Amino acid sequence: DKLIATGLVESVQEGDDPKQDALIISDIHLKNKKKDIDYRIEGEEPCVVMFRDRIDLISHNGSLARFVGKHISFVVEYQEDGIVYVSLRKLLEARREEMIEKLTHGEIVTATISKVKDTCAYLRTDNQTPLILRQKDFSTDWTAIGDVHCVGDKLEVKLADATDDFNPISKTKRIFVQLAKEKYTADGNIDKIKERSIVTGKVVSVQPFGLFVRIEPGIDCLCPVNNYISCNY
Repeated sequence: DKLIATGLVESVQEGDDPKQDALIISDIHLKNKKKDIDYRIEGEEPCVVMFRDRIDLISHNGSLARFVGKHISFVVEYQEDGIVYVSLRKLLEARREEMIEKLTHGEIVTATISKVKDTCAYLRTDNQTPLILRQKDFSTDWTAIGDVHCVGDKLEVKLADATDDFNPISKTKRIFVQLAKEKYTADGNIDKIKERSIVTGKVVSVQPFGLFVRIEPGIDCLCPVNNYISCNY
């Protein structure tokens, strides 16, 4: 448990049972967390296998072929019949607990947006700990996160809540964060839009009586739509 290894994903094994899908790893390098050393296994390398559910904190669906040719870190879980079974998930779980400890003590961290949804955004820290920024923890109004930020943006965040329950899909504890500074407030001003002027916007809701169109962050307008009117997307 003192050693972190890095290897190259050489090939994958996939079949009818996803639980048996795995990465086959070679070209192993070992690092000791307590000492500044980096050394490579000499001679014949062991067969190193990482099952699908040990790759990340969240489930990876689809083909594992996308990992081939990439380097991946891991720790050893157990050995059996000459095969070494390893896990990146175990390493990320330890890092996640360390992150919760830091955030609980009021530390501010920088995280990168990895996915934006209607009600929240998913972020990753530098050590790949997943965080969730909810809409209510982002803005003081109805401004959506996606109206202001996109995938790849970096945000400074602090702890909002760390749940003790487990996500039913990823089977991991969830860490909710909020902006380190004040919540975002849109500075949209409807008064600067002249009457009968032409503006463009994003349809954010479709109702039987019309469309709600966001023409600026914080400004949603109701656009009644008749049957003979078409919209340009």
